[in-house]
Amino acid sequence: MKYLSFLRANLLRNKLRFALTVIGISVAAFLFCFLESVVQVFNSTGDLAGSERLVVRNDVSLVQPLPIAYREKPARIPGVEDVSWASWFGGTWEADRDEYFGQFAVDPESYLRVSPKIELPADQKKAFFEDRQGCILGSNLAVRLGKKVGDPIVLKGTIYPGRWEFNVRGIYTGKDRSVDVNTMFFHWDSLDQSRPDQQQGLVGIYYLLLDDPDQAAVVSERVDAAFENSAYETRTETEKAFVLGFVSMWGNVALLLRSIGGAVVFTIFMVVANTMMMSARERTKEVGILKTIGFPNRTVASLYVVEGIVIAVLGGVLGCLLAGGAAKGMASQSQQFIPGGMQISLSAIGISLGLCLLTGIISGLIPAILAARLSIVNALQRV
Repeated sequence: MKYLSFLRANLLRNKLRFALTVIGISVAAFLFCFLESVVQVFNSTGDLAGSERLVVRNDVSLVQPLPIAYREKPARIPGVEDVSWASWFGGTWEADRDEYFGQFAVDPESYLRVSPKIELPADQKKAFFEDRQGCILGSNLAVRLGKKVGDPIVLKGTIYPGRWEFNVRGIYTGKDRSVDVNTMFFHWDSLDQSRPDQQQGLVGIYYLLLDDPDQAAVVSERVDAAFENSAYETRTETEKAFVLGFVSMWGNVALLLRSIGGAVVFTIFMVVANTMMMSARERTKEVGILKTIGFPNRTVASLYVVEGIVIAVLGGVLGCLLAGGAAKGMASQSQQFIPGGMQISLSAIGISLGLCLLTGIISGLIPAILAARLSIVNALQRV
C-alpha cells in the first residue's frame, strides 16, 4: 500500500501533463481500435455469405447482362436444385435522395425459393406475389424509411430513368446475420416490360441453389461449360467467392487504414516516452533520496515501469470505450453497408490494449533503467 501512495503522488505530480498524456493515448487507442474493427468487419463480410448458392454472371464484366433464356440450361445441370435471377436497379428514394439502400428486381417466387434464409410471413408473401407493383423491404430498411406493410414507396430511377411507384407488401427478416435486411426487392417483370424492346429479356445475375454445397466447384464448371463459346459466356462462383471479390477491391484501403493506425500508435509512443523521460529528470534528486534510505534499484526501476503501464492502460481503456460508443452511435447508418452494423471486435480491443500495455512498458522501462544505474552521489548533485 505504501507503494500505491507513492505511485499516485508521482502520477498526479503534474495533473495537466498526466491528463494530456492519458488523452493522447486514448486518441491513439480509439483510432487504432476503430480502424482495425472496420478492416475486420469488411474482411469478415465474405464469411457471412454462404456456399450453398452459386452466382452466375457475364464473364466479361458484372455490368454486362445475361439473357433471360439462360435460366433453362442451369436448371437441367445435375446438382442444381433451383434457379432464379436478379437485376440491380440503382434508384434513389424520392423522399430522401441521400438515404442509400440496395434495390433488386427479382422473380419473386423463385428468388425466395433459392433464398431459404429469408423469412417472410405467408400472407405477405402471397400479397407480394400477386401485386406486380409490390415490393418487400428488409426489417432494418423498413425501420430506417419508416415504412410498414401497405405503405407506398417511390424511387427515382438512375439507370432506368423515371418515377417508380411501389407498394410495400412485406417486411422480411433473416434466419441469421448472413441475410441482408437493408435491401428492397420488387418484380423483375415490372422492370423488364418498362424497358425499350432492345433492352428487354436481360438480367444481371443468376442464383443457383445447390443440392450439395460440396459440389459447388464441379457444378460451376458444368455451368460455364454449358455457355462456352456463346455470345454471353459466363463466370460461375459461390456466393461467398462473389462477395469476397468485392471485398478484395478495397485491399489497398485496408492497408492504408492499418498504416494510419500504426503511425498514430508509434507517434503516441514517442510522446509518452518523452513525457516519462521528462518526469524522470524532474525526480532525479528523489531517486537519490530513495536509494539513500534503502530502496533497492529494482524497486526504484519498477515504480517507473508501473507508472508507465498505468498511464498507458488508462488511456487504452478510455480509447476502446470511445470506439465502442462511436460504433454504437453509427450502428443504424452502417447497417446499410454492413450486415449487423458496425461493431468493435474483441480482437481489435485486445490488440489495442496490448499495444497500449507495450507502450507503457517500453516508455517506463527507459527511465527505469537510467534511474537504476544512477548513483546516489550523482543523483543528489542534480537539483
